Amino acid sequence: MAGTEILYVAQIDPARREELLETFSGEPPYDLAATELDRHTVFIGPRHVAFLFEGSDPEAVVRRLADDHDLQLQVIELAGAVKAPEALTAVFDWRRGDSTPPA
Repeated sequence: MAGTEILYVAQIDPARREELLETFSGEPPYDLAATELDRHTVFIGPRHVAFLFEGSDPEAVVRRLADDHDLQLQVIELAGAVKAPEALTAVFDWRRGDSTPPA
């Protein structure tokens, strides 16, 4: 069964953080409504950026987006600012209202 969320984290060049903030505060580089995503969130810290994709099969959506030529060109432009994103796997998930809270 496919997961409902996938998180990618990458180091950023701190000198280009403001450029990334500007890039990600504008319009998304693809039509969100045309995907099966329910949500896409970008977090930026002093040295890292994280991309959270949520939906019924976000990993498949990300793979399809990676095949998009125009999006590839935008990623290439950011290549010097964002270094080697890697996917993180959720190993723990607790939500208020779960019947058994963690010990």
